[in-house]
Amino acid sequence: MTSGTRELSATAYVVLGMVARLGVTTPYAVKQALRRSIGQHWPVPHAQLYAISGRLQEQGLLEGDQETSGRRRKTYCVTEAGHRALREWLRRPDAEPAEIRGVAWLKLAFSDLADPESLSRLAAEQVEQHRGRIARHGTAAASDHATQLALELDRAALRFWTGLAVRPR
Repeated sequence: MTSGTRELSATAYVVLGMVARLGVTTPYAVKQALRRSIGQHWPVPHAQLYAISGRLQEQGLLEGDQETSGRRRKTYCVTEAGHRALREWLRRPDAEPAEIRGVAWLKLAFSDLADPESLSRLAAEQVEQHRGRIARHGTAAASDHATQLALELDRAALRFWTGLAVRPR
């Protein structure tokens, strides 16, 4: 980390990386880009994007510019210190286990307490969700490693939930 700045959260690095990728941009544009890329695997609430962007500016990692009229949007771009911090973070090894969260996983963990129809409905809903997510990945999977991984996870989940949906009770 650069001198004078504290360690950033993973979500702060998401914001820093998205601003670096987009160039001069707004938190709203970051949210839109997240929705099309890693947002389904690393969701960031809209209000948090504004707060994190402000903190990154205070730390000298982003530079901000406020419109003086109209919608008074604030745009950000990454400073050289921000690029250094991002490159340093990308170089560090990641020892944390992968985290996959979802209410369906929780329901599956307690499915032995549910009636068979509930598990069947859950499996059918998940089949449809994963089919939709696979379709939405579209052509981005060809060039974006994170989307490629998301696509493979969705394909594996689709196989699992499909198998569960057709399994006799």
